[in-house]
Amino acid sequence: GTYTGYTPTVTQGGTVTSFTTNNSRWMQVGKTVFVHIYLIINNAGTAAGANGITVSLPFNTAVAATGVVGTGLIFDASLGLVYNGNAVIQSASTVGMYSTNSFVNALLGANDFAAALATSDFVILNLTYEAS
Repeated sequence: GTYTGYTPTVTQGGTVTSFTTNNSRWMQVGKTVFVHIYLIINNAGTAAGANGITVSLPFNTAVAATGVVGTGLIFDASLGLVYNGNAVIQSASTVGMYSTNSFVNALLGANDFAAALATSDFVILNLTYEAS
């Protein structure tokens, strides 16, 4: 197959943050979808923080709650810190990340990295899931 670029949407607490799609792409083989997402945040988010961060998928998933489908990270530019996460399907069309450092059942943005996304932060995800 061939990789195809796409522009995912980043949401935090209902607020879509301005971002640059640096290298986001997908490839589908049968019903299996491989996705790489790399987004750089362009402006300060308006979310108050402590709101989970989700990213839209190129295709809806076959099952809306499928557990861990990959890995990812959020880079907090203001502190120079990386927050690693397990990518977990949040709905048929979105994915978020649970911290690898905590047993709290909350997405990055609400736990571990509990802040609003801001300028120069970035989000990276690598996923494999079944399309509907």
